[in-house]
Amino acid sequence: MRHICAHFVRSSFLLSLSAAIPACSSNGAAPDPGVPAASVEALRDSAAAWRLLESTLTDRPLAALTSFRYETKGSRYFPTEALLPNQRPLHVNDFTATGQWDVTGDRSRLDVSRQLTALGAMPPQAFSLILVGPLGRITGDEGVGQPPGNLPSDGSAAARREQRLLHPHLLVRDARREGKTVKLRGASIEHGEVFVDLALDDAVHPISFHIRLRDHELVSLSTKENNHLTRDIGLEITFAGWKTVGGFRIPAEVRMLEDGAVVHQEKRTKLEANVALPGSLFDLPGDPPAYDAAAAERAVRSHQTHQQYASFGFRNEGDGVQEEIGEVAVAPGATLLTGNTHNTMLIERANGLVLGEAPLYEQRSEALLRYVRTKHPGKPITHVIATHWHEDHAGGLRRFAALGATIVVSETTRDFFERIFAAPSTIVPDVMSSAPVKAKFLTVPSNAPLTLPDAVRPLVLYPIANTHAADMIAVHLPRERVLFEADLFSPPYPPYKNTWTRELYDAIAAQHIDVGTIAGVHGRTGSFEDLKAAAGVPR
Repeated sequence: MRHICAHFVRSSFLLSLSAAIPACSSNGAAPDPGVPAASVEALRDSAAAWRLLESTLTDRPLAALTSFRYETKGSRYFPTEALLPNQRPLHVNDFTATGQWDVTGDRSRLDVSRQLTALGAMPPQAFSLILVGPLGRITGDEGVGQPPGNLPSDGSAAARREQRLLHPHLLVRDARREGKTVKLRGASIEHGEVFVDLALDDAVHPISFHIRLRDHELVSLSTKENNHLTRDIGLEITFAGWKTVGGFRIPAEVRMLEDGAVVHQEKRTKLEANVALPGSLFDLPGDPPAYDAAAAERAVRSHQTHQQYASFGFRNEGDGVQEEIGEVAVAPGATLLTGNTHNTMLIERANGLVLGEAPLYEQRSEALLRYVRTKHPGKPITHVIATHWHEDHAGGLRRFAALGATIVVSETTRDFFERIFAAPSTIVPDVMSSAPVKAKFLTVPSNAPLTLPDAVRPLVLYPIANTHAADMIAVHLPRERVLFEADLFSPPYPPYKNTWTRELYDAIAAQHIDVGTIAGVHGRTGSFEDLKAAAGVPR
């Protein structure tokens, strides 16, 4: 985030600002911020605040911006898919694109060419994202095995939210039209310059615009939203290299950061404003998509979850709410509770039930709880095992921690889980935030298995060395010769990365795990021979 060399000013503004200016001097002389304090005080008037905000984007009426177009190139990153928490986010793709916006008609089109970088050797992808108001469509090749077509309402809403945060002209124009309020949030002196923060009313969380007052340059905007795993997160979008095009200022360099980690960065060229754009660019061929306002509102509160999965080629992991549960009998007392993208292993034991994996989000956990209470009334869930810390695999754990189940995690990431179970969740309140409890943990050593004894069905939890997630755990049912694991092998699908599949085979061999059947968090079940074939091990 930004460096502030003076205290933030909220009230008694003139007094605080005048005191702060000399305190910032490094040579004994007070720096000249170039702006009288009275001009900042004037921003308490809402009309003045609006004028300043609009002046960062144009010297003309903002309503005069009818369209714009540019070319861009950049990269996407995924923080909750890294090898470990707090490490550099996973580099997901590199892209080039042409962006065209019909501002008046509330239509946009991004023609994208991208190379996925996170899944080994993948062919380049080329697709178009078309948004018309709240509706959207993908044409071309955007997903890993996913067909193009109409976007669900939450997918369209998430893409639309991101476009507005990356393009403040759209954000401010919409806010003006909707009658939202802007007010002075405070001011600071940074390196001898006066900056003000204007807070724009927003349905999710106020959006703060950080503006250098001397030349009215918008440096960044910031807000908060929900992440299903880590809960309340901070978003910051930074702008640089502003270009004046047709009387409108457009940033050439844009970055989006999630809790300080870069998730999106791009550099724009060939900027044009108020250009003629053929209406055919924005056609939505075929039957128009249905619109679900509740799904759209839900997505806006967690928009980066949707966008990060889409950037990975797995849009269906972010879009929609997966509540349907299927059943695959794997062995006596072991049932794979299947979903559209993620499965959970239900294991029946003498003293209760164990769940392997609580994926995605709280709604999925509630669906699992309804299933358990219907199929196994009166039986407690004693343990829930996290195969690893990634968002799509651990986003539902907080619900079971709030229930009082023991959460089984690797010793490598226990501290991380303790933090996120205690994290605030104000954007999307959950059961844990409404009735907090201290989570109960059991940890698996990083270099040795852990046994959960039971008279009927003992379990052995093995650490799996791999290059996908450093805290990976596989669940072994020794009497049934079943191994439940995540991501490294997803039968019957081809491996995401052959190296992951080989790493799983090597870990099984090195630890002498007796395996007949492998059940995946993704896919269904396969044999150990299937794993050997996928890993390239000679028969």
